[in-house]
Amino acid sequence: MTSYASVIMKGKATEKQEVFVSKMSVVGLGVVAIFLGIAFEKQNVAYIVALTFSIAACANFPILAMSVFGKG
Repeated sequence: MTSYASVIMKGKATEKQEVFVSKMSVVGLGVVAIFLGIAFEKQNVAYIVALTFSIAACANFPILAMSVFGKG
């Protein structure tokens, strides 16, 4: 079960709602990526790659830490 279905809708989301939210989040992230690509167009490629990996690490670390050390 996704976070949307279990946390926001408290387990009462239909599959159609989950798919809709998933599609909208992908579109939203795509739009953000396009705007960031335009904003950082003149930057060094190594800087952009390092920034991308640091953001990904910041997003994934709490999940990994909770899966290792969290109860349940």
